[in-house]
Amino acid sequence: MKRVLSLLILIMLSACATKVPTEIVSPAKKLKDPVRKIAVLPFTGMSNETSNEMVTAELESALASIIYNEEPYFTLSERRNVVGLLKELKFSNSGHVREKDIAKLGQMLGVEGVITGSVTAYKEDEKSYSKKVGEEFQNCTTYTANFGMSPRLIKVETAEIIYAGNHFTTKGVEVCKGENGETTQDTTVKVMGEIICLLVGEECDNRKASSPAEVMPVAKEVVFEQISQDIAPSTRIEDIILLDDTEYLSERDKHMFEGALAFADAGRFIDRSCPTFKSMYVENFSHVSVAHNTAVCFEKEGDYEKAYEIVDSLDKSLTAPHDGVNDLIFRLREIMRNENDLSTI
Repeated sequence: MKRVLSLLILIMLSACATKVPTEIVSPAKKLKDPVRKIAVLPFTGMSNETSNEMVTAELESALASIIYNEEPYFTLSERRNVVGLLKELKFSNSGHVREKDIAKLGQMLGVEGVITGSVTAYKEDEKSYSKKVGEEFQNCTTYTANFGMSPRLIKVETAEIIYAGNHFTTKGVEVCKGENGETTQDTTVKVMGEIICLLVGEECDNRKASSPAEVMPVAKEVVFEQISQDIAPSTRIEDIILLDDTEYLSERDKHMFEGALAFADAGRFIDRSCPTFKSMYVENFSHVSVAHNTAVCFEKEGDYEKAYEIVDSLDKSLTAPHDGVNDLIFRLREIMRNENDLSTI
């Protein structure tokens, strides 16, 4: 019970804390040598050519949406050029085509790499049943979508397979109706241990699920994201929690510190909070909150070495680990390691 209460208190404190969003860019998970000018051949495995083309176009769209340094990461050969050349050469992408033939096709398209492969799973299912919820029985239906892809990336110059993946996911949503016939489940639900949105995109649709076909886009999005992270840099947003302990600060410094946090809450971290934290750091370099928040300023400005120098010095002065300091150290190490890996792009 005490552990649960402690966890609840931690969650409540975190919700009230001043947070600064930061962007962390990670290199491709499976591809060390970047290949950025690519063509995507129609995937196989679906029941007909139209379905193969549809899934291929969706994957291509996902790859085209990857942004790195504020511009598209991949330059993709236009789909009409790919399809036109395939028809002209009467090229059959049956899954038994040799890599050197695919590489020749890539040369004709003027690309560095060619992505091909197959859809390994595409299944929609629904199951109806009743279950007791509270004092009443509800009629429920689970809509499930299974989706999988096995992509390959062939380097045109060498005709080598430089990446091969195999990704699969299952997504499902449970929709229940009470005795009054009203749907009791929202669109955003706990699905296979995750909170998901029925439709692809940042916004959730308020409609209720009425078929597994409405869940399939979510399963596709997961697999496309996995493939993208394998072969291209990926970006995630993390909230940095600023430390707010003012103990041992003078009244004047405490007032300045609280004002800096207020500006951070108002979205003015770089232009108003950071000058204050940096000026306070000169005389309060051993104060955990001041030093930590100053290091975050340098992190946000892209001066990761200076940020690490400050937090490393702070860490060495502590007699016991500090969660906030540890988080900052681990994050900076990851960022600097990623920067080194991304330097070849």
